[in-house]
This record gives sequence, structure tokens and C-alpha cells, in this order.
Amino acid sequence: MTDDPELSASARAQLDILDECQIGDIIDLAADDWAFRCSLDLATGAAVAERGYRLSEAGLEHLYEILTEYLTEPRGLSTLPTYH
Repeated sequence: MTDDPELSASARAQLDILDECQIGDIIDLAADDWAFRCSLDLATGAAVAERGYRLSEAGLEHLYEILTEYLTEPRGLSTLPTYH
């Protein structure tokens, strides 16, 4: 980036804000779209890029942590009817 620590800190903060905004959208999409959720599990970076998002390396790591800790199944999946 640059040798100016103040400028570097500002740029990092702006990237973090962009990441967080995109991660919110990605989480919403993953909660509703089972195919996208599976793609995230298999190849997080590729699935995100395929949908047009661009996260920093730190953003991708943060997204992966969120997915593995909090997002276990898409919305409504547990309420699907069972047929016998």
C-alpha cells in the first residue's frame, strides 16, 4: 500500500467496511439459496466471485468463520414436509 501509517489504517478501515457490507448480503443469500450455500461450503472464494462479490483475504476468512459457526442450513429447510 503506502509508507504512511495513517493512510494505510484508513484504507484498511474502508476495506473492512466494504467487506462487512458484502458479507451481510452474502449471508442473506446463503440463508435462502441452498445451492449457493453448498457452493460456499465447497469453494468459498469461487462462489463469492461467481456472484459478483469481491472480498479481501481477511473478508473471506471472516465469511468462512461465520459460515462454519452460525449458518448451518438455509431458512425453511427444517420445516419442509416429510413424505412417507
